[in-house]
Amino acid sequence: MNVATAVLAAHFGPDASLGVLFTTRSPRDWQRSVWWQNLRALRLTEDFETYRAHLSSAADLDTIVDSVDKRIRHRATVLDAPIEECGTDPLGPLGIALDHLDVPRDSLARLPAHNVQPDGAAEELLALNRSALSDTDLAEAKRAVLKRYRAAGATRQTPATPA
Repeated sequence: MNVATAVLAAHFGPDASLGVLFTTRSPRDWQRSVWWQNLRALRLTEDFETYRAHLSSAADLDTIVDSVDKRIRHRATVLDAPIEECGTDPLGPLGIALDHLDVPRDSLARLPAHNVQPDGAAEELLALNRSALSDTDLAEAKRAVLKRYRAAGATRQTPATPA
């Protein structure tokens, strides 16, 4: 954020109004989200409890936001919003950002929540990651699992689980 805001200030000038909005989560929820993202993208073989131990120092997002604020407050406003609170806004984090920017939201349609970790999906991906599949076959198998959950609507905050 230090470099990004420095580049923006250099481009738009020292009087430009810059702001950074962080969405945060509780430590455990953030760790689970990172684990889920890495299960999907990497050949991560650690279960959640083992993996989250590696993230303990990085999970204090409030401290990280405070640190960024101290570093860049001379050139940008730093805001944060717990993702759990963004869920009450029909536009989620975008709604919070638009409000801070005083941008009207009247004509914007609500999007369904997505990228939700469906029940059972993490266990399936973990088993695939632990398998002897080649990287190519693993990637294909993961895509099939995620496609199955999407088709069942399970990535849109529904209780659906694929058959």
